[in-house]
Amino acid sequence: MINDLKTISEINAEISRLQRKAEVIKRKTRQNVLADIIRTMRDNDLTMDEIAQAFRRPSVKPSTSPTVKYKHPSGATWSGRGRTPGWMKAAEAAGESRERYLLPTPSTNPQ
Repeated sequence: MINDLKTISEINAEISRLQRKAEVIKRKTRQNVLADIIRTMRDNDLTMDEIAQAFRRPSVKPSTSPTVKYKHPSGATWSGRGRTPGWMKAAEAAGESRERYLLPTPSTNPQ
């Protein structure tokens, strides 16, 4: 049928017809999805307030800064993640060990 279209007005008419058909399908699909949501809410005893609250929650936890693992006497710090900072590269080039700058970790099993 699409190959039979010969003029712009015929093509525009076909586009309009297909857009109307798409809207009908979208409405039917939407009704089915809403019915599924309502059924799921009833099956799980969920209220509208609970659903609204779920939408207000942030979907991603706020990121926290990585824990500092290394500290230079100048006060510069590094988490041990990502690119090695210049002060650490310089210290290692001078023959120093990273462990010299390693901060003590808090005990996970206090007595």
